[in-house]
Amino acid sequence: MTRDVAVARIGGSKAWLLEDLDEYGPESPAPKRREGEMQDELMESRELAQILGIQLNSLHARINQERWSSVPEPGAKVSQTHVWRRADVDSWLRQRERERSRRDKARAKSR
Repeated sequence: MTRDVAVARIGGSKAWLLEDLDEYGPESPAPKRREGEMQDELMESRELAQILGIQLNSLHARINQERWSSVPEPGAKVSQTHVWRRADVDSWLRQRERERSRRDKARAKSR
């Protein structure tokens, strides 16, 4: 295990877990990680925009305006690239669907 083993590549840059970096030091060995072990758990802006069905520039505008009701908040930023955990995006999408369903039911009752 060397210090150069990154858990993912984001925007062409290597990414490590902050907790691993905090623990690493001259007295402690680097945590045992496999190169790219978290790559499939993460997504970048382009993929999220496709999932949400919006343009990439629209996604970036919403992030810059912190419009978290219309896009999930990024989990991290690596070298100018926003990053989300897939599980967090899935959870956010499920929550939005539940909220939409509640609104639809309330509208149907009021008619």
